Amino acid sequence: MLLPIRVFLSIIVGFFVGSLVNMLIVAASPSIIPLPPGTDNSSLEKLRDSISSFEAKHFIFPLLAHALGTLTGSAVAARFAGPGLLPAAIIVGVLFLAGGITMDYLVKGPTWYRVTDLVLCYLPMTLLACGMIYNGRRRRARRGR
Repeated sequence: MLLPIRVFLSIIVGFFVGSLVNMLIVAASPSIIPLPPGTDNSSLEKLRDSISSFEAKHFIFPLLAHALGTLTGSAVAARFAGPGLLPAAIIVGVLFLAGGITMDYLVKGPTWYRVTDLVLCYLPMTLLACGMIYNGRRRRARRGR
């Protein structure tokens, strides 16, 4: 398969898988850490209105979802991109970062959360995914596979 097509398809698949991981974690969050009484997160406006009643514990799962979604999506893209692993993973990471910036702008959570989210959950997870896939390839090459 031509490398550009392979990289493009790996980006699409990586973004889809990462988004799925993100959504599953966010969907599971209220059953593990219940939202504050009277909170309605069924729409963006209602979430924005009730975000001030959230405690720090309510931000654990969104941070986890963003970090693990980005890590998984970037790893999948890097794994299937072949020699184009770095550009594929970085594009997926930047797509997730753009989504994170958009959500932080729209929801306007606490400053500590916004900084932590944008600084730790996207590009560092992308680089970690690249390192994991690259080192895995090196180990397999040394073993002769």
